[in-house]
Amino acid sequence: MAGQSERLTLYDPATYRICVQGKIALTWSVDFTSMALSYLDPDGLTPRTILEGRVLDQAQLIGLITQLYGLGLPLVSVQFIAPALSGSTAMIPHTPAAT
Repeated sequence: MAGQSERLTLYDPATYRICVQGKIALTWSVDFTSMALSYLDPDGLTPRTILEGRVLDQAQLIGLITQLYGLGLPLVSVQFIAPALSGSTAMIPHTPAAT
């Protein structure tokens, strides 16, 4: 996890973990190809989708959150994981979990 000394800007790439209530259907998951998707259902009543991956900047992060809102999935959390390495363009591969 990132330390308190990490300085974020609006314009730098970084890795984030986004959690929403509900399950993103595999047909919708193509809209999130830059993110790795996983699913949780801790109590059997409230499934959650976890998206984790690198975003280019805060504008792209807001765009992803807006897409999730448009799908009617309530936002549970957004977590900064780490800044992107300088010059890195690597993305976490999209690997949908089996349903």
